[in-house]
Amino acid sequence: MHTNIYQFKTINEYLAAAGCKISTNVEGAFIMKFTELNKETVIYMQACQKDFYQINFITKAGKGTYWFNAHKKAQTEDTIYFISPEHVYSWIRDEQLQGYLLYFKKNFLNFYKGSIENDFIDLFDVCYENCLILPQANQKHVLALFQMLHTSYHSINPFRIQVLRATILNLLFYLKHTHAEYHKKAAQTNRNSKQFIAYKNLVNNLFLKLKTVNDYASLLNISPNYLNAICKLESHKTAKEIIQDRLLEEAEFLILFTEKDIAEIAFHLGFSEPTHFSRFFKNTNGQSPQRFRAANR
Repeated sequence: MHTNIYQFKTINEYLAAAGCKISTNVEGAFIMKFTELNKETVIYMQACQKDFYQINFITKAGKGTYWFNAHKKAQTEDTIYFISPEHVYSWIRDEQLQGYLLYFKKNFLNFYKGSIENDFIDLFDVCYENCLILPQANQKHVLALFQMLHTSYHSINPFRIQVLRATILNLLFYLKHTHAEYHKKAAQTNRNSKQFIAYKNLVNNLFLKLKTVNDYASLLNISPNYLNAICKLESHKTAKEIIQDRLLEEAEFLILFTEKDIAEIAFHLGFSEPTHFSRFFKNTNGQSPQRFRAANR
């Protein structure tokens, strides 16, 4: 893995870096079939972040692999992958890769009065794998939505932008529902899930400053016991484990993608001693920080 993370601000900048001869003529959105990639498209993309969302629908994976933050996975067929601007993402693609890829900027959906970050946190949450193996019953409908997006993108319909926006939002809500069914969760947002989403957002933003469940419970005006019960109900994890997940994610990121030594990382993350950090990392990751860095570079 490379240690330099490039920050792509525009869709066309990213497409050019990947060697694609195609560029988008829609401000803030792009869709294509993987079979439309030209021969000059790179096989390997180094670790990067992008200032837009990405959804891949893989129908044929071959031997492709990808990295979400510090985690390497093999691509699988009939799978949706969700990449947010916060993810560090890289990939090695198989030349036989088939399916669709969709890019969209947050402001492309600015007609939507809800919150992309909050309403679809279960899809784009930076702490998780962000992939959904589509049940067979859902594959036909998802394929139809991607086909509609692709057709609309290339049409001369004067309202194609409006159609693209509406169809992307349709796709997001359909996948949110499918994800909820897949994980046997209630699809509707209730009071507990709203509190859980608020907690996850606080942890993602404040984990370097606030370390205890009591800190977050106080901000949410609920008791620590109630917050813990909500977390167990919504994620099967304790509130403390969710804080640790976010801390571990950042630790793995810093170990792999920066040249900071382990002591610097420990102090940056708020540990009073590097030995305390090393103990935490080994207990949660299974390897020492040094071994993890050596094994993944």
